[in-house]
Amino acid sequence: MDPKAAVTFDPTELIKARENEIKALTKEVLSESGSKRAFQLLPRYMRRRTMSSNAYLVPSRLRAKALREIELGGTIKNTKKRRYRKTKRILNRVRHYKKRQITKKWLPTHLWHAKRFHMENKWGYRIARSPTNKGARAIYRAVKTESVIYDATHTAPIKLSGKQKELIFMLGHLSQPATANLLYLRGGQYGSNWLYEKKDAKLPKLVCPMEFYWKPLVGKEKSSSQDTNEMEREVWVFVHPAAFPEAHVLFLKFLNENKLDVIVTPLQMKFARFQLMGPKCNKVLTTVLHEVEPLVEHTSSSLADNMFRKVMSVKPSALPKRAVLSFTVLDPRVKKYIGLGVLRKPIPYAPPSITPPDFLLKWDPKWSHSFLWEVGEGDGKISFDENLSKAPKPGKGKGLWGKKNPSSTTEDKMDIAKDLPSLSNNNEQQAQKTESKFWGTCKVLERDINARKIPPSDLYKSRTEVMLMQNPGVNGYTSGWTFLCEISWATTFWRAFFKAGAKAIGYAEYEHMQFEAGVPSFPISFPDTLSGQVEADKRDAEESEKYLRRPPSKRPNFEKLGIHSPFRSPWASLFSSCDITDIRVLREDLSAYFSGSKAIPVGSLLPVWVWLPEGGTTIKPNARIYHPDYDNDHNEVIIGFVSNGKYSFKQGACKALAFVRADTTITILQKNNNRAPIYIRNIQSQWYHPAYATLHQDQ
Repeated sequence: MDPKAAVTFDPTELIKARENEIKALTKEVLSESGSKRAFQLLPRYMRRRTMSSNAYLVPSRLRAKALREIELGGTIKNTKKRRYRKTKRILNRVRHYKKRQITKKWLPTHLWHAKRFHMENKWGYRIARSPTNKGARAIYRAVKTESVIYDATHTAPIKLSGKQKELIFMLGHLSQPATANLLYLRGGQYGSNWLYEKKDAKLPKLVCPMEFYWKPLVGKEKSSSQDTNEMEREVWVFVHPAAFPEAHVLFLKFLNENKLDVIVTPLQMKFARFQLMGPKCNKVLTTVLHEVEPLVEHTSSSLADNMFRKVMSVKPSALPKRAVLSFTVLDPRVKKYIGLGVLRKPIPYAPPSITPPDFLLKWDPKWSHSFLWEVGEGDGKISFDENLSKAPKPGKGKGLWGKKNPSSTTEDKMDIAKDLPSLSNNNEQQAQKTESKFWGTCKVLERDINARKIPPSDLYKSRTEVMLMQNPGVNGYTSGWTFLCEISWATTFWRAFFKAGAKAIGYAEYEHMQFEAGVPSFPISFPDTLSGQVEADKRDAEESEKYLRRPPSKRPNFEKLGIHSPFRSPWASLFSSCDITDIRVLREDLSAYFSGSKAIPVGSLLPVWVWLPEGGTTIKPNARIYHPDYDNDHNEVIIGFVSNGKYSFKQGACKALAFVRADTTITILQKNNNRAPIYIRNIQSQWYHPAYATLHQDQ
């Protein structure tokens, strides 16, 4: 046979040659004598228990087989249908949802999370705690190799507006001087700091950690320092929701005492804030975000400089620390409706580079200019007098165990500013609320897109302003981006990020990620703050109620174990003459205390990491820490308590964050080369485990 001759293929002859085999295979597939039922041929995620008795629940391609099986009697006998109580029909679902938010607020992504997460009331919000599918180790792997996303919309900013010199004076007295650093004043990068109640005191009272971001100076970079001090500026102060009312009232009181012409505007539920972490968060962002020109005149040149593409080509941890990038993006649902044909060419994903270009190392504030500063400008402002007579006053209440307190409870103090919209010390009357000046609100509904009621030309005009804030993480771990957009776009972008490959987590997983990174979680790991004390009270009440529900024979006897406060750490008991309000944690200038140039104040705690060299057990919260000389003199001297302890996937062992007496522990650390030997005992155990403690340095 000539190999160069043309080879012809006739499919008819092939089918005829295999006709008997095809018929035998078809007969075997359709035969009821097999071991599998019709619904068992489906994937597990498509199976339903009622398919065995109701053939119409089976997909149409297998329905005939299911009907034949039922006719032949190969089915379970139908049981009597269970009668369900009639539920009241919801006529107005929006009004019904608002009624359910009287005592707590729902985040914009609440309905999405409620179907997939365990929900919990936390800090005045209904927040997702953890996903229903178990996978703590899988989430840790996703942080290391993939991308995760966390809805942090509850962390809202407080906007301060006024002259730059007055804002610097105010923040300088309530926080560290870093807030007035020129690097942050230019507006290209945001910073982090501590917010104090009385910073000028010998040992100031901490309120909470905060993040601050100055509005960029676009077109006025070359102005003299004297001109910029007289310039009207704005700054956002992001605080945790547990301390938001306290921080709000703190700003108002400071303005009242110092007669400053500064406007304080809380921006709760004005922005959606998502935390994207992991090495592939750039891939998720480039999949969802498509940079376009804004519909109004823009003073920045982010699109002209093609900054989004350039930034996405570099690892987040390699960029300038806490850099901010703002730009306009297209509605992410455009792809679903009209495809990518009308969009700019999508960015081909490539592994980000570790070394950024030289021009990215000097961040230009014009790349950070955003229209998001206009969000909330239409809100009304009310005035107040010198004594804050318009602000609600804390009243007398009862303590946790029903005892009357001479002063207001911590819960009352935290609710002072709950209903304050926006206060200034100008002699203004209450202004009428007007529509916000921000142009980029979401006006296109999802149901209209699905019903194809929106013309492609109108949908292409649907765009908004977004902001990316670089998160440096700790040694590259948990590095990524903080995504900020107007609140009406929250669900749209959340679904788009999830479909692009980001794994959603709750606040329990987010706290565990902070624990792995060596960052204390606010407020539970801040015992010297009012928010930390409130959180400890709530956990004490919840754990006590859970403990008392169990019969005495099925619960540990803490009285016999010698544990007088099992569900909270009695910090004041470490000192003979201190109250809980006098407790302070040493976080700054620790070298001065170690060298002896500064005297250690009474009631001071020192944060340390506790390790078990031999392993074999788990360090649990509220565990007792004993002096290393316990084994010699058998004198139980408690020097501290564990705040948060669990198994660390990163270390492959158990570790814990604890707070110990500063004076005793500093002496032990100096004698043992900064590795203090201690003993640790869990509240449900009689064993004293040898361990060691190392100094914790806040990142």
